[in-house]
Amino acid sequence: LVVRRQLSWLQVCDVMCVGAIGITVWALGQIDTSQAYHSVKGQAVIKLYVVFNVLEVFDKLCASFGQDILHTLFWSSMARRTWRGHLLLDFLIVAVYMVVHSFVLFYQVVSLNVAVNSHNNVMLTLLVSNNFVELKSNVFKRFEPDNLFQVAASDMVERFQLTMYLLIVS
Repeated sequence: LVVRRQLSWLQVCDVMCVGAIGITVWALGQIDTSQAYHSVKGQAVIKLYVVFNVLEVFDKLCASFGQDILHTLFWSSMARRTWRGHLLLDFLIVAVYMVVHSFVLFYQVVSLNVAVNSHNNVMLTLLVSNNFVELKSNVFKRFEPDNLFQVAASDMVERFQLTMYLLIVS
């Protein structure tokens, strides 16, 4: 006797998230790390600085866009519609987003690794320039008490990310 039970909306969302993570891990496994390293290493110092900053901007864009995409998957898995095509479309969008964002983070780690392993002061130039730009943008900005929590949370996320990058590189 087989009893068929329909998955709850939360279980459907969890299954889809695990599937998207599986697709992302598979896609990251297809990258040739040494080829990526040498393609970034072939850049000049200024280009490495530009590449790192562009990747940082893309990371922030992907993070804000990804929150909306994941909320959409959550709400579409919660909706009980007769047509399930919207759920598959949302899953595919989430999977593509996760692969793209993972590639951005991967190339950020690779460019940081190139900066650490370079013979000249690329790492010092990269860190000082990034901190100078961030310091300049935050010094002249007025913060409301409501926005202060957001700033502190994003700063903690950024510091955690840099710590993970340094652990991966070293």
